[in-house]
Amino acid sequence: MATLNLYEMTRQDEKADEVVDINDTEKQLDKVKTFIQDSDDMVKQYQTSSQRQDGKKRVKKSFPSHRKKKASK
Repeated sequence: MATLNLYEMTRQDEKADEVVDINDTEKQLDKVKTFIQDSDDMVKQYQTSSQRQDGKKRVKKSFPSHRKKKASK
C-alpha cells in the first residue's frame, strides 16, 4: 500500500501514458526510483549553477532523465 501511495504521488504531474498495474510493486518502485534520481539531478544542477559567481549569464540547461525510452512499435 505504501509503495502504491509513493508511486501515485510521483506520477501526479505526468501524463498517464503508461498504466502500471496496481499489484506490480516492482514496476512502481522502479518509477519512484526514477523520479527521485531525476529530482536529485535537478537539485544538483541548480546548486552547481547557482554557486557560479563569475558574472556570466546563466545558460538554461536541460535536465538529464533516468526514464527509460519507449520502444517503438
